[in-house]
Amino acid sequence: MRTARVLALLTAMVLTVVSCGYNGSDFQKDMMSFCIDGKITDGEFTALLNRVNTDGQPSGFTFVDAGNTFTIANESDLVAYLNSKGIYGPTTKLAAQSDVEFNELTILMDSSASMKGYSSPNGNRDFTAAIVSLFSAVSPEVDIESAYVGASSKDEVSISKVEKGQYQAQITNGKVIIGAGSQLDKILAYIADENDEDEVTCLITDGILSGTNAEISANREFNVKNLPLLENRVRLAAKEAKKEGLDFLIYRLVTTFTGNYYDYQNRVHRLSGIERPYYIVAIGEKTNLQKFDAGLRKSSGFKPTNTLATYNMQMAETVKNGSVIKLPGSPDYSIKPVNSTLVFKKIPQIPVTFKYRVNLNALPVYYKDVNTLKQILKFTYKDAQTNVIVDKSEQIIDVTLFDAALGTYDVTIEFAPDFLQRCPAFLQMSLSAEGFIDNWYLLTSTNDDRDIENTFEPTTFALETFVGGIIKGIDVQSIAKPIDCNINIEK
Repeated sequence: MRTARVLALLTAMVLTVVSCGYNGSDFQKDMMSFCIDGKITDGEFTALLNRVNTDGQPSGFTFVDAGNTFTIANESDLVAYLNSKGIYGPTTKLAAQSDVEFNELTILMDSSASMKGYSSPNGNRDFTAAIVSLFSAVSPEVDIESAYVGASSKDEVSISKVEKGQYQAQITNGKVIIGAGSQLDKILAYIADENDEDEVTCLITDGILSGTNAEISANREFNVKNLPLLENRVRLAAKEAKKEGLDFLIYRLVTTFTGNYYDYQNRVHRLSGIERPYYIVAIGEKTNLQKFDAGLRKSSGFKPTNTLATYNMQMAETVKNGSVIKLPGSPDYSIKPVNSTLVFKKIPQIPVTFKYRVNLNALPVYYKDVNTLKQILKFTYKDAQTNVIVDKSEQIIDVTLFDAALGTYDVTIEFAPDFLQRCPAFLQMSLSAEGFIDNWYLLTSTNDDRDIENTFEPTTFALETFVGGIIKGIDVQSIAKPIDCNINIEK
């Protein structure tokens, strides 16, 4: 079935070579010969690349394929073109054919005017590679629809469907379609309403939350003054998605931007080659999003800087146990491993340093960063007389990764002799971490983008409000203490 589909595609592939006719004509013949089964080997890939290069130097050619114009001048262009045709490995230059399956994948690009800057006037290879990865992340058996989406001030969402080959060619050549405006809350509500069972919908967007053009024209400060209103609009859309059993998977990516940028007042800034973030928001059932994510991660062209999955934010169990590891050369004490108790027959004259090994494998990835753990871990005890919680977090002197595969970490703790001398005969100490949601979106958000040209780090206007609205709408509840372990002292 797959072979027949590719054969039909190649048979219908009429290439009109615009430049460098000799190499282009040979490239067409090789495509017909090599790709008949939808696959290509390393040797065949090299042969095609040789058609692009002259005397070992990139020369390239431009051609028209089924009405779409492609320019192939280097290896990246060749990979993007082959991906757009549904050609896969075994060559290591292309992703293997994906086995990720669900019924349908819908790929929507936000048609706001700023989106044109990501594809640049003549195309942006990094941006193209990431978008093409969406298509190749799923099995050829998955139905794929591609379109541009916009939302006007009249509460209407407009969809402009484009055949997927032409869609990829438009992105490759910097010819993306833009519209009058795009209110993200309306687009999310539309997706929640239209997303069918066993479907994943991807929204490619600049992530900029905004009111309608009419609202901003009436008051240039509307977006800043009404952030709670904008968040509530997103929250309601996400709430509708939750009712349909849908989750969100948000990727942040960064690429160069050349084009018009519109700040929160709708004023235009002409940017050239500066780094700007954009987002791919995948919406679907949890199991399908997990499969889709696994397929995307196999693509060398998909390189998100951050990821947030609403289905990964809720914890099933608190980590409550660990083990005390005695270090060589430590003062004399014994360990009761069952309840992590350090037993002292006499108080040592030198500090007691030990490691507490804890398995965090079941926690989300953002709890498993050593620097994060150093910031969020607390070491406390309750004073028996006053019932006041006493913070002794200064006794945590280091946190290190012990075994990445097992997800185990060592927390190095040190008891000073005077602390051991003063503490009661039995003292229960708590090693804990307060629950939180991965907050990268807070660190990359800004509420004033009027000086966007001179921003050192790429930020997004009201990203905190946009992602925060999604989290509140899905009603993600982070547990109070993902880590809550006891270490006892007995003397």
